[in-house]
Amino acid sequence: MINFFVSMKHEFSTLLKLGMHKPTLGSIKVLNYEPTPKTFYEDFIRNSTPVLIRTNNPSWHKYFSNWARPSFLQTHINDMPGRAYSRPIWTQDYPGEVRLNFTDFLQRVYDEKLYWDSTFPLENTLFKHMPLPLPLSCSRYTDWAQSTTLLYTNRNSTSAFHQDGAENFFFQISGKKTWLIANYSEGNKAYADLYDVQPGLSPINPEQVDLDKYPLAADINFYKVTVEPGDMLYVPEHWWHHVTSFDPPIISVNLWSNVFNFPPSQNLRNIANHTTVVSKFIRESSSPSIKCMWQHRSLADVSQSNWKEVYTPSKSAYVYSIYFSSDISGCFYAVNSITGTILWNYTISTDAGSTPVVSADEKTVYFADEDSKLYAFHTESGNLLWKIELSDAIVASLRLNKIKDILYAATIDGWVYAFNITADGRPSLLFKSGPFPGEIWSSPFIHKPGLIICIKTTSTEDPSVYMLHESNGSVMWSHTMGRPVFASPVVDHESNNLFVLDVENYLNVIDMQTGKSLWTFDIGDGVLSSPVLSSNGNILYIVTASGQVMCLDALKLDIIWKIVVEKSTDIEVVSSPLLMEKWKLLYVAVGYRVMALDAKNGKIVWEFSADAEFMSSPRLDKYGTLYIGGMDNKLYALNGLKGTVQWSVLSLGPIVSSVTIFDRYVEESSYGGLM
Repeated sequence: MINFFVSMKHEFSTLLKLGMHKPTLGSIKVLNYEPTPKTFYEDFIRNSTPVLIRTNNPSWHKYFSNWARPSFLQTHINDMPGRAYSRPIWTQDYPGEVRLNFTDFLQRVYDEKLYWDSTFPLENTLFKHMPLPLPLSCSRYTDWAQSTTLLYTNRNSTSAFHQDGAENFFFQISGKKTWLIANYSEGNKAYADLYDVQPGLSPINPEQVDLDKYPLAADINFYKVTVEPGDMLYVPEHWWHHVTSFDPPIISVNLWSNVFNFPPSQNLRNIANHTTVVSKFIRESSSPSIKCMWQHRSLADVSQSNWKEVYTPSKSAYVYSIYFSSDISGCFYAVNSITGTILWNYTISTDAGSTPVVSADEKTVYFADEDSKLYAFHTESGNLLWKIELSDAIVASLRLNKIKDILYAATIDGWVYAFNITADGRPSLLFKSGPFPGEIWSSPFIHKPGLIICIKTTSTEDPSVYMLHESNGSVMWSHTMGRPVFASPVVDHESNNLFVLDVENYLNVIDMQTGKSLWTFDIGDGVLSSPVLSSNGNILYIVTASGQVMCLDALKLDIIWKIVVEKSTDIEVVSSPLLMEKWKLLYVAVGYRVMALDAKNGKIVWEFSADAEFMSSPRLDKYGTLYIGGMDNKLYALNGLKGTVQWSVLSLGPIVSSVTIFDRYVEESSYGGLM
């Protein structure tokens, strides 16, 4: 009796479809964000790890939405010749092929069981405006690219059980596909060496697995994942897979890439062992990382010159994201610095004007809000890593000692916090120093071995400037000016002179070693923004609260030039200037205008006007793009040489914070800054 049931169970199991004989290993890794090319290579490609990336790019989804219309495809593809299978369901027999052009295919696909599977030239106009997704926006990937394939059917369909001889970057455009994916080490169970048609094509019928003939097939370890429109799936070279397609029309694109240059098999009858050994060896001996040059290009661009075009990009790979906060209707943002596309955002219930900072390993970005909370997010995914509450609102910008991984934050009620960032990325309180006699609006200024803080005090007797020890928060010295300070100072590192501007009329120069006053200079107007110092320490640029811009000799304290950009009692300028010495330009934001001034004489080179005033400070990346947020709720990207708008993005509220650029090599002058 027992033998009878065992026989019946075995007989029934031979009728099962592939992957139904045992539970799957679960899903492959799914990312709800687009990793950078460097992360994509290190975490997935080099480790031969499949991954599904769900893109949240609206322009990507909008572009693909047209593909489901046959008339749209026919306009671009027209009479391109190709191949279609005459049976969309793959069984043990190789399906017949039909040779026809794409126009004929579109006329027949809705009446016949056809599955288009043919090489497709990327120089076709269909791909001209289709941007590469962020993970592939690297010259290394496009140098490795080999070809692309268009897949199209109007029927539910299945594929053969097979492996591919190239890295597969798969884009789902319309319809859905469920993938069964198995590691290349499962080749013996796939009976790879018994192929009938070509190497890499398993002889197993995925619709009805014959366990009498292929008993090991029941023990294949599969991952299972479903791809939907807008998804990008990475399937490493030589990984086995079987695909079921549904919800027609079903349209996909493969981009094939030869990343590791696998040598040809010397014994195709031993393909299972060959791919296992070679895959492991090649990946283990490959470079642990890659250097990428940013390529903001369409898919059509990468196909030129037989995929080996030497391309000179206009942007480098290190600028992927910029981070900023919106005030009033509070929200934290990560934006693609090239396109202005919002990569992720996080809504809060309060104002946020503090400028964020990015960790040394570039995996974490720190934000603060005016509800006393300090946040840490994953730079690429936007996942909240942790959140802690301090004593009061945080309006000053955060500061990070990237060598020691110490994060500094100051609250408006006069406390200064220092957190050690532990190996697991969590904050550990190093010290809490204060309270100091007044509000802290200016950002802490790191100057070894101390931390400079400036106080907006209402008392003429209390100190306005303190030097704290960077590790324990003890006061090393204090300086009493009798006037409140709103913005951060700057330091001449050669002379150790500290330049502090107060809210009344004075520039104060302090000895960094002792905290003693060296001299005071009356500039004739109060200042709410931080000054900027030339790299040689000789020239100091100041923008006053009423809109005057002046250039001073920092050694003699003589005014070299001064212009009145905006003389109005309706505005108070809090935006700090930015000096680009390479171009001899000084960027200032006064009232409704952003301007580039000739740093030598103050003459206006260009100006840009918005619909509301600017309170954030300009930031410049090393490629010449200037970023600044306005009270009109917009973040602007301007050409730094011409002032033309490259893009703008609308936030939920006014933008008071300056942007933080996800780029360790950003051109930054020696400014402190309120923003």
